[in-house]
Amino acid sequence: MAKTFQSLLAWLGTVAAQWIGANLCVFLLSLFWYTDRPATWTQFMINVAFMGVGFVIGIYGAGMFVLRRRKVANLLPRPRFLATLTGSLLPLLVLGYISWSVYQTRPAEFQTLIVEQRQVDLAQTALWLSILFFHLPGWLRQWAGRPVEIVRETA
Repeated sequence: MAKTFQSLLAWLGTVAAQWIGANLCVFLLSLFWYTDRPATWTQFMINVAFMGVGFVIGIYGAGMFVLRRRKVANLLPRPRFLATLTGSLLPLLVLGYISWSVYQTRPAEFQTLIVEQRQVDLAQTALWLSILFFHLPGWLRQWAGRPVEIVRETA
C-alpha cells in the first residue's frame, strides 16, 4: 500500500513538473512572438505553432528530467517524445481546421469564436493530452511486461 501511494505521489509530482514546464516554455516563447489580436489566420497559426512547440519542449523536457532523477529503468525517450508530439498536435490540428473554416466563412466572428473561446479550450486539451500521451509508452510497457495469470477452475 505504501509503495502504491509513493508511486502515485511521484506520478503527480511528474505531472505537476510537466504542467509548470509547459506553461513556462509557452511563456518564454510568447516573449519572442505573440499577438493578442491576430489580424490574419497566418498570425493566429504562428501563435498556435509556438504554443505547440512550448508544450512539447516543456512536457517532454520536464518529464524526462523527473524520470531521470527518479532513476526510472525504462525511460523510452523516443516513444515518449513521439507520443508527446502526437498529443500536442491532434487538438492543435483540430483548432487549425476549425479556425480556417471560421476565418473563411465568418471573418468578423473569428476573433470572438476562435481566439477568445476555442483556442483556450483546445490549448488546455492539447496540454493535458500531451501529458497523458507522455506517460502512455511507460504504461504500455509496464502492462505488456506483466505475465498473464491463467486461473483454472477445478471441478
